[in-house]
Amino acid sequence: MSNDSLLVLMAPARRRDDIVDVLMLLESISGFSVTDAAGFSRGHSQFNQREQVQGFGDYERFEVLCDASSQKALIQALGEMVGRDHFRYWVLPVLEQGLIGG
Repeated sequence: MSNDSLLVLMAPARRRDDIVDVLMLLESISGFSVTDAAGFSRGHSQFNQREQVQGFGDYERFEVLCDASSQKALIQALGEMVGRDHFRYWVLPVLEQGLIGG
């Protein structure tokens, strides 16, 4: 059983570079992945005009594998840079992880 967790973060696409900068500075994580995501929400008042017309917000989905001791520091670092935006996150337990191949 692993002590790792997967932190998933949904953030406005325009904040991608800011978040990447924060994650790159954290020595406790060795890497992360980012994918484009369409964010659907009943609370779409935060969407810009284009997003309101298309029906979804432009978001980035970050996935960060971290151990339990790094998780709180990671969330705190992201919280310090969030500003007036809102980032949605959730944490999933990782039962097992490793590398395949050489």
